[in-house]
Amino acid sequence: MLPPDRFSKLIRFQTSAIWLKKSKPVGSNRNQSHKEAETQELAVDVLSWIASDGEMMSRFLAISGLSVDNLRAASSEPGFLAGVLGFLMAHEPTLLAYCSARDIDPETVVEAWRELGGEQPFEGST
Repeated sequence: MLPPDRFSKLIRFQTSAIWLKKSKPVGSNRNQSHKEAETQELAVDVLSWIASDGEMMSRFLAISGLSVDNLRAASSEPGFLAGVLGFLMAHEPTLLAYCSARDIDPETVVEAWRELGGEQPFEGST
């Protein structure tokens, strides 16, 4: 297995390359395309951040049912990046640690998750 730092860089590169291939061409709706790109970049950064911590990456793989071997293929599936953000949001201390490390508001992650097709929370859930 790669050291966490090299694994993190590999994940960022592979995931970014996949999403660049899938990116929509910039057309008349330039702001929408820019927002989509920023949202995807945030999710890729979250995955890279997760991959930089061996214990957290192990937890992500266990919860998602993925393995290092099929992670690349899974990253090209619809909903994968929303799932990465969902993983982060499911554990508040992890979400806050990421946001602190990147100096961003947790609501930014929630908005990105929704942009990527994350489901709305159940009404009345606590």
